[in-house]
Parts: sequence; structure tokens; C-alpha cells
Amino acid sequence: MNHGRTLCAALGLALGSLLTPAAASAGDLDFDLSNSAARFDFRFPVTQTGLHADVGILHHEDDGDMIFGGLQLVGDAGGGAEAFTVGLGVRAVTLDANGVDGSAVAIGGFFDYVQPDYNRFAFGGYAYIAPAVTSFGDMERYLEYGLRVEYRVMKQASLYLGYRDVSADFIGGVEATIDQGLHAGISLEF
Repeated sequence: MNHGRTLCAALGLALGSLLTPAAASAGDLDFDLSNSAARFDFRFPVTQTGLHADVGILHHEDDGDMIFGGLQLVGDAGGGAEAFTVGLGVRAVTLDANGVDGSAVAIGGFFDYVQPDYNRFAFGGYAYIAPAVTSFGDMERYLEYGLRVEYRVMKQASLYLGYRDVSADFIGGVEATIDQGLHAGISLEF
């Protein structure tokens, strides 16, 4: 998966060059596990105008590995007192799944909603899709989506339970599911 490491290294350098000293002081770190998969995701502000970046890796012991990085414009979509945050943008992914590999540039986003009267509870979700025109190598389509329910244990740390589905179609009609199912995780803000 050399092309994946090259893609992520280039993306990391590009994102690192965008960082400002003020933006470098905040971020979210997510780590989740299931019986056969582990995912690490680091999201951080790039500018003071709402542009955020994220980089991460998903490892499944049987079905493959995925490395990803993206840029999203993040802001309050509630228009009121509720904490309803939405991020829209692009994500570059590269994966190696059961002998097939490829890369894609996907569009999509995420949302997080904090209950106004019970601010320790939140839920969120995300989805990213790449059709054939933005899929490369042997990949013809990429789709990832997930949902989660979160409980804030302390001001900057949460526990969550989620569901995720990551799949791709490859040349020759090969379909690969990188991960599908429930997972438990922690989210840390700093």
C-alpha cells in the first residue's frame, strides 16, 4: 500500500502548512474499537474561519486497512440555542482490502447535536461517497457512513457507542466491506 502512504504523507504536509499558531492549540481525538477493528481520527482547526482538517486510520484484522484525511468547513447549523454543528467537505481515502486496493476523493460531511436540556448527551453521524469519476486505481466506488450516541463524562471527554459501514467496489465486480458493525470509543477535546 505504498501509494496510500504517499497520499497521506502529501496530505499531512499540505495540512501542516496551513496550520496557524492559534489553530494549533485545539483539536478532537477519537479512538474506537470493536472485536475486529480499531479506528483513530484526529480533527483540528486549520483556520479561524471554520476550516477543519482530519487525518486517521482504520484497521480491520480480517478485511483490510484504510488511511484517510480531509478538509471540512464546520459551523453552527442550528440558528438557535441548540448546539447543532455541521461540517461539509472532502476526504481523500486509500485502502487495501483483501488483495485489492485503490484510492478515492469523497464528498460528504458530519453532524453533531447536543441535547439542550441534557447537555451530557449527544448524537451524531457522517457520510462520505466517491463515485467512479473520483475513484482511482482498482476502485470504482467508495461509501462510508456512521452514527453514534455520546455521553459526556467530563467537560472535555466523552464515551460513545456507534455503528459504521465502510465499503468499496472494485474493477471486475469485486465488492469489499472494510468494516461494518458496532463499536465503542472515546472522544477527547484539547
